[in-house]
Amino acid sequence: MERSEHAAIKIEATAPQSICAGAASSPANAWWLFCALIFAIKLLLLWLDPTPKLFLGDSGAYIWTALTGWIPSDRSYFYGYLVRWLAVWPHSFGPLLLSQMLISAVTAIVFALICSRFFRMSNRLSFLFGLMCALDPCQLVWERYVMTESFSLLVYVLVLYWSLGYLRDRRLWQLAVVQALSVLLIGFRMSFLPVVQACTILLPLIAFARCAFPAFTQTIRGAHTGSGRSNNRVNARVR
Repeated sequence: MERSEHAAIKIEATAPQSICAGAASSPANAWWLFCALIFAIKLLLLWLDPTPKLFLGDSGAYIWTALTGWIPSDRSYFYGYLVRWLAVWPHSFGPLLLSQMLISAVTAIVFALICSRFFRMSNRLSFLFGLMCALDPCQLVWERYVMTESFSLLVYVLVLYWSLGYLRDRRLWQLAVVQALSVLLIGFRMSFLPVVQACTILLPLIAFARCAFPAFTQTIRGAHTGSGRSNNRVNARVR
């Protein structure tokens, strides 16, 4: 009888732990399935249309950088070297298009993570926005062009992710990660320079304003309550 009672106690003790483990694993499994779905969709679309496309001017400058090492003054500093490693050395644009497809898939997944972690959306709604990002026509077009948009969008989404993390947690290392990614973002696309400059100034101000705002509101509330009490005293004296 004692052994059976001890066994029953062990079963009751382990049952909540197994339930909690199952509940924690189900969201993780949902995210893994979502990631697999995004990559499968991207691979299917690349298989249907694997033709590389060129944009006169920009693509020519990047290919010239890949061939000679010349760095343009008004375009991406890094993308030409990616073209060299992923297209010139393999003698095919296939690896470059495959890399841009994978980068675009990661962009959609990070966007879904932003919706879930920082905007408190449900997994279904986050997955929906991530799927919409993956199927965005601009995303699908730039994956096939010899252009820097796919790589720069990933870096931009990472900047956005860590910027929101810094505003939430207010940790200095997160701000350092934002600045490092911002430098990389400018290296991939100079048009993001105004955004980077604005974030460099506004992120610490917003973070410190969030710290100071509760004390300011408490001061305002204290002033209002103090004035209300004084008005009540004046009214009592008049009566």
